[in-house]
Amino acid sequence: ATVAPHGSTDCLPFVSMGSGSIGAMAELEARYRDGMGVEDAKTLVRDAITAGIMNDPYSGSQVDMAVITKQGVQMMEGETVVQQRVDPKQDVIFAKGTAPVIKSDILSFASITEVKCLESL
Repeated sequence: ATVAPHGSTDCLPFVSMGSGSIGAMAELEARYRDGMGVEDAKTLVRDAITAGIMNDPYSGSQVDMAVITKQGVQMMEGETVVQQRVDPKQDVIFAKGTAPVIKSDILSFASITEVKCLESL
């Protein structure tokens, strides 16, 4: 299942979101198959994210993944560095009042613990 930024959900075998999604989706569509093992799926996801990074200048430089199973969550951050930043990161400083905050709200969001996908009718 996937949860969109506005809160709707879909039950799909795979999904790609964000500015690098076109490159990632090409890998997913070409290589995904039902019943993949965890290691094969991790390889596919790593390659899909890498394709997104290499085809989009705003997708960062490393692959971060989370493997979510009934047994728990395994975080893999920075395990694969696709490309190094060429120019050092520069701080951007805006003059006071350039972009004033006119309203600030703190919202509580529901936590999804289980998602059930209904079979197509």
